[in-house]
Amino acid sequence: MYTARTPGWKAVVHPGVEGGYTRVKREFIHYKFIKIKVMTDYVVRTKMDKSGDEEKVRYYGVPVTSGQVGVKELARDICSRCSLNAADVHAAVVALGDVMRNYLLKGNTVYLEDIGLFSISASSEGFDTPDECTPSKMKAQRVCFKADKGMRSILRKVKFQRSNRAVTKINKQIKKYEDNTIP
Repeated sequence: MYTARTPGWKAVVHPGVEGGYTRVKREFIHYKFIKIKVMTDYVVRTKMDKSGDEEKVRYYGVPVTSGQVGVKELARDICSRCSLNAADVHAAVVALGDVMRNYLLKGNTVYLEDIGLFSISASSEGFDTPDECTPSKMKAQRVCFKADKGMRSILRKVKFQRSNRAVTKINKQIKKYEDNTIP
């Protein structure tokens, strides 16, 4: 734990939050995050452009994920920012998934503040008359997500750096090993 220079204050480092710490005095918690330049990796892929008279090879940047975060990691990070423990957060996230499924099955949309809107998309094939379009012809397509304004705001902050795919895979394996060995 790092102790701040101001008497009566202490700073607690949050695992999983780059440059993030909490300053605590008495029972009040204030979050202060140091700005760090975070880069998202991408690779260049080729695609054939067949839109014109002749086919052309075109090059496109495609983002590479740096890993997947599960409920366990989310619970650990969330409990370090509030009064809940990791087990409570984990149970709440699992229950949230169950409750969301129930509401979506009933035809509702689910809005999570500062996250976004979840809904079900459905469709049917085209028919000549409205009577032919029966409930049995409808088919649920997918669960849709529309990010909230606050969530979309991170798009302005994303910076990219070109990555070698092989190096990215090695880094993922190293991170996985470190996560499994550190309690």
